[in-house]
Amino acid sequence: MEAGIPFVLYLLFGELGAGSFWTAVIAEYRGVRSEISRRCCITAFILMILAGISVVMHLTHPEHGIYGLSNLGTSWLSRDTLLILLLGLLTLIYILQSKFGLPGRTPVGFIGALVGLVFVISTGMAHVLPARPAWNTFLIPLMDVVSAAVLGMFMFATFSTGRDLPEQSFRNLCKAAGIALIVQIIVEAGYLGYLSGVPEVSLGELIYGGLGPFFWMRVILGFVVPLIFVGVYLTKGEGTISRKTLAITCLLYVVAGALIDISLVHLISEPVTLFRPEEILGGV
Repeated sequence: MEAGIPFVLYLLFGELGAGSFWTAVIAEYRGVRSEISRRCCITAFILMILAGISVVMHLTHPEHGIYGLSNLGTSWLSRDTLLILLLGLLTLIYILQSKFGLPGRTPVGFIGALVGLVFVISTGMAHVLPARPAWNTFLIPLMDVVSAAVLGMFMFATFSTGRDLPEQSFRNLCKAAGIALIVQIIVEAGYLGYLSGVPEVSLGELIYGGLGPFFWMRVILGFVVPLIFVGVYLTKGEGTISRKTLAITCLLYVVAGALIDISLVHLISEPVTLFRPEEILGGV
């Protein structure tokens, strides 16, 4: 499976949308103002639409996308299709309930969050294939879940930069995001450990070979910079860094890191393409 741009965007939009919805539901359950949650949910819904468009564009024949639900019993990709449709519907209902004051928001929110979790796991399970040794591990769906959580928390933080959210609540959100980043580092380090035992993959080429610059960009953009920003905010407060600067900068960096990460994970499933950069560049 090549790292086609539409499919990479599908995974990115899917993780970002699902993670944003989880965070919004949990935050609202914990008493955060519904307006912040509603803005985050609207963004999540838009991201799910973009994810749906991206996965259809990934198909060789997009007009056959209607058959995506034809193999629910055996295909994780078919389950993905059903789950993202269901998640989009539940997100829309949750938004409308907030706007019109309709009852039953709590069960709809938690069911939607659960569907979102299963959706992200499903996208990861679609890659756990014996034919692709670099993917044949349950660390893949775990990486997707942790990535979605990180993306969702920084997305929610971006909508919480005003004074609607109390300072202590914003600090708690930053702490949770920092912990999620550390967990993500541990999980991805575990994946590198797994790759070290896969004969088809040269870990040296990934870390300091042809794709080394991309690997270290992922580490710096997705981990180092956000952790520094979060650490400075938690220790020095807004006198050093504002909420808006923290949230927007970290969101942009973790999205860039996730984009590189998804691309690299797909590239390492093709060892020949991975370790011959001239094939990627088409001989240029």
